[in-house]
Amino acid sequence: MDPIKTQGVVMWEAPTNLTEAWGFVGFLNFYQRFIKGFLKLTQPLHNLTKMGVQWRWTQIEQDTFEALKAAVAEEPVLLFLQMTKPFKMEVDASTITIGTVLNQKGEDGKIHPVAYYSESFSATE
Repeated sequence: MDPIKTQGVVMWEAPTNLTEAWGFVGFLNFYQRFIKGFLKLTQPLHNLTKMGVQWRWTQIEQDTFEALKAAVAEEPVLLFLQMTKPFKMEVDASTITIGTVLNQKGEDGKIHPVAYYSESFSATE
């Protein structure tokens, strides 16, 4: 993936509270199909965001956080959009954010992302 596109994820600072952890996990949920072993990898952070769980940030959560940032920065390889071929846009939204992935079938016959977009909503949106 283009390092410029992943710079925001690589520079993401460790969450300091539940809201920030929830935001990071929510952001990554959109990319789960592009990260091998996503559910197993994110389990410590998912556990942290469950209702009734007291906030804690231990080395386990920090290691998970760093591994996830690396996975987003390394996977997958983006394709260049080919306007002559069909493509598919996937959109996911919640009450606080929206994310999209533009996909296209590559020469290997597999679906690959072409571009990503995500944005948090303002209070009025």
